[in-house]
Amino acid sequence: MEKTEILEKVKGVLIKECPTHLSEIKLSTSLAGDLAIDSLSAAALAQEIEWQFGLTMTDDFFEGPLETVGDLVEKLAEQVRIH
Repeated sequence: MEKTEILEKVKGVLIKECPTHLSEIKLSTSLAGDLAIDSLSAAALAQEIEWQFGLTMTDDFFEGPLETVGDLVEKLAEQVRIH
């Protein structure tokens, strides 16, 4: 799966799961700052991403920086390759 496809799926999940009114979600969009993702919405987001991508997020998925949409797309691209 290409990163552009991953980004489009992630955008769909973010629009559905996040309390945001951003008209455009970019790779540089901050998960906490711009999308107001807190621990509760992060759990719901993780579940939806697992379902959409057919993955199980392991503990190492959350290691390292995960601050922007771009970080999330990179982590998912790694997981899709591994899976």
